[in-house]
Amino acid sequence: MKLEIENDFTPVEPDPQYILQVNALKKYFPIKGGFISRTVGYVKAVDGVTFNLKRGTTMGLVGESGCGKTTAGR
Repeated sequence: MKLEIENDFTPVEPDPQYILQVNALKKYFPIKGGFISRTVGYVKAVDGVTFNLKRGTTMGLVGESGCGKTTAGR
């Protein structure tokens, strides 16, 4: 069994007005199962999150329990 990793990273020129730029963030966690704990699927923790943070501003990340706030923050 071969694991394929999707890499659709496209570098962008940073905008100097932002101290943090996140574009199309994705994080999937594997679901293990079976006798030898192989990957049988994935859980989408974060899929397509984009945000920018300007210097001197504060951002709040709000959502339901288990929606990926901590994963996006990391």
